Amino acid sequence: MFNKLQKHFSLTLLFCVLAISFVSAQNGISLRGKREKFSIFRDGSVATNIQENSDGSVSWIATAAGGAGGGVAFYVKSNKQEINIGNYESIDVELDYSPGSKWSGSAQNPSFVFRVLPWDSTGMFGGFEDLDIISGRSRSGSIKYTVKIPSNFSKQIINSSDFDEVLAFAIKFNDYQRGNADGDQLKVTLKSVTFKAKSGAPEDTPFDDGLTDSQRGTVVEVNYPTRDYTVDEYRASKYKKHGWVYLPAGYDENDKNTKYPLFVLLHGFGQNENTWGLSNKGRGGKIKGFMDRGMASGEVGRFILITVTGVASKNWGPNGAGNDVNGFNAFKGELRDDIIPFMRANFNVKDGRDNVALAGLSMGGGQTFNIGIAECLDLISNFAGFSGALFSGADEFKRNVDGKREFNNLKIHNLYMTCGDKDDLVYQSFPSYVNAMRNWNRVENFKDYTYPGGTHDFPVWYKGFNDFIHMIFADMRQKIEPVVIEQPGTCSAKITNQGYPCCSNDCTVVYTDDDGNWGVENGDWCGCGGNESVCKGAQGYPCCEKATKVYFTDDDGDWSIENNDWNIYLLLWDILREDHLKFLWKTRDDEAVCKEEEQAEAVLKCEVTVLKSSNNPVRKVSVVVIRELSGVFVFIVRIDPIFKIPKTLRIEHSLNFCVKGSFINNNMSVDEMLLFPQI
Repeated sequence: MFNKLQKHFSLTLLFCVLAISFVSAQNGISLRGKREKFSIFRDGSVATNIQENSDGSVSWIATAAGGAGGGVAFYVKSNKQEINIGNYESIDVELDYSPGSKWSGSAQNPSFVFRVLPWDSTGMFGGFEDLDIISGRSRSGSIKYTVKIPSNFSKQIINSSDFDEVLAFAIKFNDYQRGNADGDQLKVTLKSVTFKAKSGAPEDTPFDDGLTDSQRGTVVEVNYPTRDYTVDEYRASKYKKHGWVYLPAGYDENDKNTKYPLFVLLHGFGQNENTWGLSNKGRGGKIKGFMDRGMASGEVGRFILITVTGVASKNWGPNGAGNDVNGFNAFKGELRDDIIPFMRANFNVKDGRDNVALAGLSMGGGQTFNIGIAECLDLISNFAGFSGALFSGADEFKRNVDGKREFNNLKIHNLYMTCGDKDDLVYQSFPSYVNAMRNWNRVENFKDYTYPGGTHDFPVWYKGFNDFIHMIFADMRQKIEPVVIEQPGTCSAKITNQGYPCCSNDCTVVYTDDDGNWGVENGDWCGCGGNESVCKGAQGYPCCEKATKVYFTDDDGDWSIENNDWNIYLLLWDILREDHLKFLWKTRDDEAVCKEEEQAEAVLKCEVTVLKSSNNPVRKVSVVVIRELSGVFVFIVRIDPIFKIPKTLRIEHSLNFCVKGSFINNNMSVDEMLLFPQI
């Protein structure tokens, strides 16, 4: 009976395992016939309770937030490489959904946005293009839906990001004008996503924007001192606020003679300094790409940018909710007294109002007008409002500014405005404001753009940002050519092997010998980089990370060994293009010339005669042998440069090979030598 039960149990278990495997095989992401498990872009997701389930699906809870409902982002490939979206025609999506513990009774059935994240995205709110809306037919249930990729979608991505490579996608809770209250929750389980390539579509190509590292700016974090400006100074809390700073390519903090304009960038209501996606992670975000490429081409003037939280109260954050209206309205003090002075004191920032720009989206766009223009025109002359929340009429706004004596004769050098024509929040007042600003005699250079089909969202604001940086700081435009950046602390390994350090980059060569270039620093010898080549790897072998002992030198440079990887000496084989070489071990009185030294890494020098089959003269060369702990030797044969066929050959075998000198005879060809054991 036990045996029967055991067999039944085993059979049942087998069926169960097969069933689980079958379900798991259907879930995940499929691309060109290859299915992988979902790879979650966690830093780019905005959701709670994200779980990777045993069947390969992923579940989470998304929360409504005034149209910015949350969701989860996923890499298209697990190795985080991009695909060319123009190679694909559709995407099949399967998911389950159900309302969470909080759900408004008046809300419509749940809906989702299938969001595409280009190569420069930092997440589902950090650079995206919405591809389709997926709506449920009931309050809870399952959806199987095919997202069609329009023929012009690739062009749309290129217009937004300059290239059509896509890094990831996101499933976003669509709470925009669907009756949801902030805080409504939706549980989602994504089962499968399948990208279907077009017939005959080429392979996807790795992303390459054509820039070198020397043409890219850098992003650093700052924490500047400020206070709560919503209360009197004597009652105000003092603290440091976090911000992101972009420094253009070539910025040198020690070069005080080269200074740059300053651009202060603001977010909207319910957001913070992270919202624009500028970061020191990954590729740095979408706006960093705009700045890098624009400055490298010379189309955009070089400047320093800082993104800050525009809430000037103790409720600022960190990672603040951005919903303190009083803090927004009090931002004047922080901008004038803290941010601009801090940036000038800690970075190489130019003086003068024409060297400062202020811009913002939504509420930040309102701050740009109501605080920047109306209260800080003596400090700033370049402004941009992206879907700006402007609460007063244009004529009233102009009268307020023109009525301030301290602003007499102060011009607005550049002013830019943009808004989407489907933006139900601010578009109603946009055309009249544009007309008023265009005809305002205080404005010297005005541009505007109405985004066709644009809503109150980032595609509009990213384009606005890119438009604006092409307007400002024209005197700082200069094409940035790629340069080879000298690596500090590099010099000949023959010098460092003797215990001497490498000199600094600007060392003066005072002596040169076979070991390299020598300099003097702090009263002692050091190795000068000078004309020494910096390691770039050779013939497929990497640069050493720690090893400094040189075992062999050839035209590629100095060679060493790391992690017991003796195979590095495979580089010493050269393919023969002429007759085979023959080797003859010369001995004295039939005894081997080689002599072993009792060292962990013994070096044996042997005399070898190399003959060519076409009666070439005999050339003597040396053989360096390095012993592995197992007793295996690598024989490196260095041939006289006069001998023209290969520059270097490799012979290897056991210790007996060297001692006896009997494994290679006069008739053995290089082809036969290849049959010898490899290390």
